[in-house]
Amino acid sequence: MSRFPLFLAFALIAESATCAVYKCVDAEGQVSYQQIACPTQQSQEQVHVADGPTLTPEEQFRAAAHAAGMTPAEFAESLLPADQQAPQQQYAAPQPNRPPSSMPRSPAPSGDTLLRCQKPNGDVYFSRQGCGSSRVYGDPIVVQRNWQQDSVQGMPGAVMTGPDMAMDPQTGRQYQLQHQPATQMQRPSTRVSDDASVVSRSDACEEAKAQGHAKRQNMNLTYAQRSKLDDQVWKACHGTR
Repeated sequence: MSRFPLFLAFALIAESATCAVYKCVDAEGQVSYQQIACPTQQSQEQVHVADGPTLTPEEQFRAAAHAAGMTPAEFAESLLPADQQAPQQQYAAPQPNRPPSSMPRSPAPSGDTLLRCQKPNGDVYFSRQGCGSSRVYGDPIVVQRNWQQDSVQGMPGAVMTGPDMAMDPQTGRQYQLQHQPATQMQRPSTRVSDDASVVSRSDACEEAKAQGHAKRQNMNLTYAQRSKLDDQVWKACHGTR
């Protein structure tokens, strides 16, 4: 984003406020007002325009933003040093919901068989359409806090000027924020394909029943969770999808 010097914007405002105004009267008595001298065949009178009221700092900031052809938020950001301005966001077209090409394809079941799909945590489900993928999380790591991307509650569009400083884009005022740590914990993650193997319908049915029976021993299961177990057994024994 191009930066527009604040003093130049204010100079443009001041210049427009002090320009001359001329009263012109033609031979037929028609009166007009303009900012350039009247034609020689018309009478001319320079009109004094009273100075307007003094602008508040907020009004001056908004006027400078308007003169620069920017919104107040854009103008506030343009006043920051280049290394503190937010990076330009590149729009990425949404990608279709499909597994990465590096993921292995599930073997295709044939006849009265099903795919036995096992997640990294050991959970098993059955499918005729193909196994899905699961997200696997690694150990927590310490990363530097990206304070340029912080948001300020109650200050929409706030421009971060420091780790604990923000500029209100509407007024240009700086505010000291509550201190936040310079680092934060994150858990990296990746998506992997669930293991797939082809099993007979009868074997899938028996394993689904055994798995459902074992999970039903948990007396804290809700009615919805028990119903889901029943659905999984029915799909493994009778379902076509």
